[in-house]
Amino acid sequence: VWGQVIQKKVDDDMAKMIAAAEAQEGEKMTEEMKAELEQHKIELEEENAAMIDWLEKTKAKVEAKEAEKAELEKANTEVETMFNELNEFAKKKSAEKKELS
Repeated sequence: VWGQVIQKKVDDDMAKMIAAAEAQEGEKMTEEMKAELEQHKIELEEENAAMIDWLEKTKAKVEAKEAEKAELEKANTEVETMFNELNEFAKKKSAEKKELS
């Protein structure tokens, strides 16, 4: 009977030690997973920062091209206006010449 009691005690103690070891291993794994997740988070933040930087640079390039396009359109409009004014002037001079002749 004492052998059974002692065996029961040994089995219980062994089960407790196994559970404690598993808990420690679980905590260790949890800490390792936390460290991996933290590293992954840092990598994602770095990638995100690089992507934001690229987007901002690209946006600046697009805005510069749009400003350049607006300037060209403005210059084109000015040239068209001057051409039309010169054309009207030429028509008037031509009409004046016809009147004189």
